[in-house]
Amino acid sequence: MKKFKYFALGGIFTGLVVSYNGGTNLSNTTGMSCTSNFTARSVATDSRNRVHVVWGDVGDTLESKLSSQPHFAKWGGSFRKAGKDFKQDLNLYYRRSLDGGTTWEDTIRLADAVGMPSIATNDLDIVHIVWPQEGISYKRSIDGGVNWENDTLLGVDNTSIGPAIATVGENLAHIVWREEIDSATYKFLYTRSIDGGTNWNTSTQIVIAGNVQIDSTTTALPCPSLSAANNLVHLVWQNSYDDSLGEIYYRHSADSGGSWESTKRLTSDTMFSFFPTVASSGNLVYVGWLEAVSTDSFMHYSFRRSTNGGVDWENPVCLIPSEPIDWALGTPQLNARDELVAVIWKNAVEESLGIWFKYSTDSGLNWGTAKCVRLDTADVYYPSAAIDDSGHLHIVWTDTRDGNPEVYYAKYSLLGIEEETKRTSNLTLSVNPNPFNAGTQIRFEVPTSRATEVSLRIYNISGKLVRTLLKGKRISGVYTTGWDAKDDRGRTIENGVYFCRFATKNHSITKKVILIK
Repeated sequence: MKKFKYFALGGIFTGLVVSYNGGTNLSNTTGMSCTSNFTARSVATDSRNRVHVVWGDVGDTLESKLSSQPHFAKWGGSFRKAGKDFKQDLNLYYRRSLDGGTTWEDTIRLADAVGMPSIATNDLDIVHIVWPQEGISYKRSIDGGVNWENDTLLGVDNTSIGPAIATVGENLAHIVWREEIDSATYKFLYTRSIDGGTNWNTSTQIVIAGNVQIDSTTTALPCPSLSAANNLVHLVWQNSYDDSLGEIYYRHSADSGGSWESTKRLTSDTMFSFFPTVASSGNLVYVGWLEAVSTDSFMHYSFRRSTNGGVDWENPVCLIPSEPIDWALGTPQLNARDELVAVIWKNAVEESLGIWFKYSTDSGLNWGTAKCVRLDTADVYYPSAAIDDSGHLHIVWTDTRDGNPEVYYAKYSLLGIEEETKRTSNLTLSVNPNPFNAGTQIRFEVPTSRATEVSLRIYNISGKLVRTLLKGKRISGVYTTGWDAKDDRGRTIENGVYFCRFATKNHSITKKVILIK
């Protein structure tokens, strides 16, 4: 697997990516493997540097049965028909990495399905998965993906599709999905668990939504996107209320899903908007969506944020300029963690065909240039991503470079503070207390028996060096040093997220540190 290259310049670590044609094949089967489309997330991370990925797979027998269908190569509408007609050949698979995506354990088959899964983790590192299976099914692992409990059936309607899941803290989990009322109208159903997925409330209807007609032959179904932080739950979707061509609507709960505020319209376009995603961190809420700008295939990706939990919204900005984004096979997906916000999408322009992403390190105020994850003539689609505690963007997508669709994975450091590939398990670093408000103790271990050059440095969320706590030779042993929340010039730093990086000659490890005064 090829790695991203990084260089240091004036103490600022910058990720340098022009085109990236590498990645790790996670599925590696002779059948069709595919990541989830639209708002469902195929990848999640946890506090122990583990990465969790789920996907759907069609076996060889079913692949031959579907090969004559017009959209088979694009997967698309064939998946649900496959599940309903030949469910025994349709599988949900799971795979995890224990070291942040460097190496991967064996694949586990989790379930039959008739639609694609969505995955999330909570503060106890419980892994939650939800998917359509002649209704809506839920499954969890309380030991980080080693063992899995029996399925729980949450919805019983065989038109249920498009589930999304979000978690908060140790116990709250929220799920929303779509059920058909008629051929053009749908309802969104919502349920929550307050005990980490052991028990679930009876589902309630919270939205009625209709199709958005993009052109004479193309209809965009309403897809719910869900995010949660603290006691806030956020939902966005597309609809054609008020005789509009298609707009973006938002609704939120301020009491952890107990009750829901009235619906707000976030767009007022001359044409149509569709396929929004929502992400949140604390009281910051971000919504992004595709917006048509002409009668041809050109559209751009717009972004809007709220700084007070969805009560008020800033003016929209264009994140991705007008170009033929392949919405059907690569709907842009928005992600957020602390001050980091990222959007990932599939570009359909021939000279830049591939998976791309763009990100902000200051809560969506400023955005860098677009970066390419995978650039090739081979078809790539259905990108999904998650941001971990150390500022890494973990990306999965479906890739046909091997002659049939496979699930691929890559990682990028949004902060530019990247762990070397020669990482070792006996390099340890801990910070306590964390979060802290005046000072904290940093404990690290030098594993080598000979004196070796080491460094212990603090960086801010933009990757700029704040403080060098240690630089010199140390012999084998466990060391503790304090940090008084000051920079190298003795100035007290501001509240926020920082990164503590302990490095030897060939290895390094980075921990997130939060200062709250």
